[in-house]
Formats: sequence, C-alpha cells, structure tokens
Amino acid sequence: MRVKDVVIIDAKGAKLTENVGDAMAQHTANRLALESKVNTKYESQIEEILKRVVGEGKVIAKVNVKMDFTESFETRTAYDGENTAVVSEVANSQKLQGRRPSPQGIPGARSNLPGENPQPGIPETRNDVDKSLVTKNYNVPKTVTQSKKPTAEVKAVSVAVMVDGKRVPVMDENGEVLLNDEGLPVTKYEPWSEAEISNFKAIVASAIGIDEARGDKLVIKNMEFAKEDLSEAEALLRQRENREIIKNLTKYLMIGILITLLFFIVVRPFIQWVTENTVESIEDFLPKTIEELEKIQANQKLPGLEDALPTIEDKMNPEKIEGNMIRERIINLVEQNPAKAAQVVHEMIHSQESTKEIA
Repeated sequence: MRVKDVVIIDAKGAKLTENVGDAMAQHTANRLALESKVNTKYESQIEEILKRVVGEGKVIAKVNVKMDFTESFETRTAYDGENTAVVSEVANSQKLQGRRPSPQGIPGARSNLPGENPQPGIPETRNDVDKSLVTKNYNVPKTVTQSKKPTAEVKAVSVAVMVDGKRVPVMDENGEVLLNDEGLPVTKYEPWSEAEISNFKAIVASAIGIDEARGDKLVIKNMEFAKEDLSEAEALLRQRENREIIKNLTKYLMIGILITLLFFIVVRPFIQWVTENTVESIEDFLPKTIEELEKIQANQKLPGLEDALPTIEDKMNPEKIEGNMIRERIINLVEQNPAKAAQVVHEMIHSQESTKEIA
C-alpha cells in the first residue's frame, strides 16, 4: 500500500492527515498546516491574556498570519587588510646606456624650397634605460560566510479581537444593590473605555510581536456579547440525573426482591423439608435408656467389634450425629424421589443465574 492511499481519522471521523498525490501537494499542505498552527497559537495567547481581565468566555481572537516560504542562500567573503603577510618577493632591475647620431638638415618639404638654410642638429642622442621591478605576494586573511534564510518567515500579521463589556450592578435610590426575584444582583452592560481598549492593544501587540513597519494590523473592538439562556439546559440536566437515580434505585430494588423471593420460595422450604425429615431419625438413632447404653458398652468389649460399632462418645455427640443423619437422610430422599430433588436443584441454579444477570 502506498502512502498517498492512507488517510488517518479520529474517533469522530475527522481527517487527521490529508491524502496528497504528489510532492508539491504535500509541500503545500504542510505550509497550510504550519500557518494554521501559528494562527491557533497566537489566538490562544491573546485569549489567555485578555480573559484574565474581561472574564472567561468574553474574548474572541482571530489571527491571520501570512508567511513567506521562499528559500534563499547568501555567501559573503570578508578580507582582513590589516593582518596581511608577505609570502614571496621577486626583485628585477635593468640598466641600459645607448647613443646614436641625430638627423641633420631641413626637415620635411622645406628642404625643396630655395633659400632655406639647414638647421643645426644635435650631434648625438642618448638613450639610457634604468628599470627596477619588484613583485611581492601577500597572504590576506579572508572570512567566507554562507547563510540560509528561514523558509517559513512571517511576512505580515492581521489580528481581530472582540471583547465583551463589563457587567456592573444596578443601584437603587438608596445607593444599595438592586436584587431580582431570585435574590441575585441586577446588572447592566457597560463598555470598556478608550483608555482601556488602548491598553489592551498595547498588551496584545507586545505579546505576539506586532510590527507596523512590516504592515501588521491590530484591531480590538468592544461589543456586547449575546447572553445565553441556560435555564432549559439545566432543567434537562436535572431530569436526566433524576432518571438515572430512579433507574439505579429500581435496579437494586428488583435485586432485593428477587433475593427475598429466592429465600422464601426455594431456600426456606428446602431447609424445612430436610429438617423435618431429620429430627425423627436422630431421635430414633440415639439411645433412649440406660440399659441400651450399657448393652452398647458391653458389645464394644467383645473382640472384633471395636471397628464395627461406634464408641459411646461418638454416639453421644449430637452435632456429629445430626450431620451424619442429615447427609444420610438427604441421600435417601434423593434416591426415593429423584424428580423432586432435581426440580429443587434446578430452581436454585436458575435463581442464582437471574440474580447475576440483574446485578
């Protein structure tokens, strides 16, 4: 699967990423996302500052930031002429002396004219050359600086802010606060003064870095916000809370009723049925006279009967006797009437499952 075919969404279905087809579209989407992020950051800063003064929910700020994404590179070379050093030096000197005879006679076309006398000339001409050439190579320190301007530079900022006015209490003729029918003070709208609006502008401009030379704009207006009527919403909320309370009470009441019915319909009759059939057996099982006890004791002295007959102490322990008799009686009753025993066990299991589902 390719990256351009994948889109990420949140739990509400809102797209968290854009499906772009090429690199240019991706680059544009990144720029727009960056501008939106900067706008949101500035708006949060403005609202965070002003709400401490005007109150929570009484300020709305919108910011539009224009950014320059042009990429530019710059290279500068600086030479230090004061800290130069001679690397090499070459000196060359020439000296020449030469002589030649100078031309004589009448120069040019005048020699053809009659009556012209020749001009006396210089007997010779000297041509001396004295030349000196020095070549020096210097090492001049230099600094090369390469810089890249940021690709996301703020070009201009436009800010629009709306603030709600103040709510001041209304005074009666006696100078006391006027109260409504609910005992709350009556208030009236009062706008902020021009001096206070100017203070707001100065604070906002300093917070987000407004630069008028760059062409930034900042507008703050004082306007009365619409007052929301929350009475209907509060009533609906109370009704919902009451329904939840009634629902919980009903659930726990039904659980209690089911547990009570289970006890009186299943558990209690079963205990009575087992107890009534056990008491008579216990009374019949216990020795009734002293002669019977002596006879049992005499039988215990016979060889080979210690393991077959219980001792007197065990016979005289009512709790152990009752437990053994109840267990034996239950086994006998189940063998005699298995259908009724199965019905009782089924009702007990079904009642326990119903109680768990309700809980």
